[in-house]
Amino acid sequence: VDAVTLNSTHFKTIEFTITLNYTGNEAYDEFTSEVVFSAEDAADWMIEFYNGTVNGTALWVETHQLTLGLDGGLQSELLVRVIPASIDAAQSIEGGHIIKVRLSHGSGVFSEHALTVHIPQTFSANVTVAPTGTLGVFPGEDERVVFRIVNDGNGQDLMTFEIDRTQLPTNWSATGPSEAPWSAGENRTYSFTVFAPAEAGNEPFTLFLNITSEDGTEYEPVAVVIQAARPLLSFVEDDTGTLDGSDAEANKRNTFIVRVRNDGLVDAMNIRVTVALEEYYWV
Repeated sequence: VDAVTLNSTHFKTIEFTITLNYTGNEAYDEFTSEVVFSAEDAADWMIEFYNGTVNGTALWVETHQLTLGLDGGLQSELLVRVIPASIDAAQSIEGGHIIKVRLSHGSGVFSEHALTVHIPQTFSANVTVAPTGTLGVFPGEDERVVFRIVNDGNGQDLMTFEIDRTQLPTNWSATGPSEAPWSAGENRTYSFTVFAPAEAGNEPFTLFLNITSEDGTEYEPVAVVIQAARPLLSFVEDDTGTLDGSDAEANKRNTFIVRVRNDGLVDAMNIRVTVALEEYYWV
């Protein structure tokens, strides 16, 4: 059976009746009814047997004793009710929740009746961690781009991933898995690899990761800015000149200040500044 929503928080209670037929040869035989049920969310379910009424109120119990036999009755009915977990707690399981009602005899003999309850699956995924700022890739090398994704749906979701390479420069590459299963509530990493060629340019560009759930639900693309990891040096002209800010004087030793800015993604080591005047060079 399919679980049906009662309201925004709960499913409707499921009730069903099992007819019991006695095939033994005793005048009276005692039997116990119980539930065999195992699932990741089993603790949030309630499965009970009807045990009569008291002052007009129905009594429901987790196990039930009954008597059958040649004199105790050849047939009886067992009323069972199933209260599924709340909508927030219930999980959608492939094959459904299998609930077995077992009727046991003291001799060890038992009989079972199975009911399968299907919880409708919901789909939702969220990226909890993604790269911020600009991600640098050393020319001639690979760099992993790592995300953390949580499955906020109530069942396993075979997510698909597509890397939008529209802005990817020539000879760069971006490769990663195109799909992967996520269990309900699972929060783990997904990554793809970016390769920068040795001749990579200095301009940053943006890649987008598109995520789609198994049911076709598409999520907001995740943008990642990529740039070759190298120093980008330039002179700060407004802060370059003589020590006291005056004009250089002819035939005298003049001291100059040169300020250099690094707009790259990595440190510039052992910077060497060369000054060239006519045919003479100083370091």
